[in-house]
Amino acid sequence: MPNISNELVIGSGYATYRNARPQLLSNGWIVAAVYNQSLGRIQFRVKKTSVGAWEDLAFLTTSNVLSWSLAIKGTRVFATFHTSSSNATSFVNFDALTASTSVSLSAVSIDNTSTSGAFSGEDLTISEDGTQLFHAFCAKTPTYWSSFNLRYIIGVIGNDGSVSWGVAQDRTKANNSTYTNAVTSPSVISVENQPKFFFVQEGITTFNAQGDPMSTSQTVCVIFSTGSIVTGK
Repeated sequence: MPNISNELVIGSGYATYRNARPQLLSNGWIVAAVYNQSLGRIQFRVKKTSVGAWEDLAFLTTSNVLSWSLAIKGTRVFATFHTSSSNATSFVNFDALTASTSVSLSAVSIDNTSTSGAFSGEDLTISEDGTQLFHAFCAKTPTYWSSFNLRYIIGVIGNDGSVSWGVAQDRTKANNSTYTNAVTSPSVISVENQPKFFFVQEGITTFNAQGDPMSTSQTVCVIFSTGSIVTGK
């Protein structure tokens, strides 16, 4: 496995995102994703050996990116992203072994029910058994237009690496113009193949974590802006 210590992944002009964590593939490669606003490009970079330099792996041409996140299965790379100019939750899926450095990847929309450009963080993870993707994001919607809320989508991974996505669900339902940033900065982990969410809640000291078919196993952990932590079903 490559050993990274204070290495330069790419030159200046590229931004990182806190939930786009570098991913270790099954073949020992490490993959990272960075974004260049002026070029309108999400650049995927790869380190193949402990002594090798970082190099281009693949790229996606897209503008006005707000956030992006990564997960992997074997040598397959999954990525989601949001932009300030669309209501889409976009998804990219490619195999690192066959990726092109000269032709842009193609993204698909897995949800269009949020308000255009009204996003405040996202995260992507894979279940322990490798059969599901859990995507958490905070957004405003036409129904809850005043506040950011936690939303999530579950994707089922096929044997060929393709992903079938379900419908976006609202996990919280705040709608108060005084508290626009009611729920932001989400993270998601998998525990016993079920998604568990973390997010920052500001302004409101109580919230309604909405039930769903998995509500008995989904625990919401709220990290308040004051630093206190509470949990609830």
